[in-house]
Amino acid sequence: MSDFTQCETHEPISTPHCPICLLDERDSLRQQLEQSEMRADACQQQAQIWKQEARTQSAIVTEIYQELTGKTGEPGDWSGVRPLKAAILRKQAEKLDEIAAHIKEADEARLSSVASIYEGLKLNSSSLRQQADETEHSNQGTMQ
Repeated sequence: MSDFTQCETHEPISTPHCPICLLDERDSLRQQLEQSEMRADACQQQAQIWKQEARTQSAIVTEIYQELTGKTGEPGDWSGVRPLKAAILRKQAEKLDEIAAHIKEADEARLSSVASIYEGLKLNSSSLRQQADETEHSNQGTMQ
């Protein structure tokens, strides 16, 4: 009936393809292309957001390493948590040394050991709270 390939609904012309079907197909392909471009743009925007988040997290890790170790140019997060654990353990050991020194001073002054332990712990807990407060206040100053 018709000379068109894959078209039995439209009138035949001199070409073997139906122009109406070709136009419909073109419109469909344009729509698919626009949708694909929109998805690609959304993916690119999401990738940029993730890239910035990764930079922020990396900066936080670097700052943590530097704060705990007191050094700049730390090796980075490829060393894992070991340097952080070591720094925390060192800080805890320093605090215990301070408590021990306070207990020794109290013992030499002939105070009871329970009272001296209590005083040493209170002194160090106050010191830790003060350090935490100073850290919070210094952080708030940088955020404003």
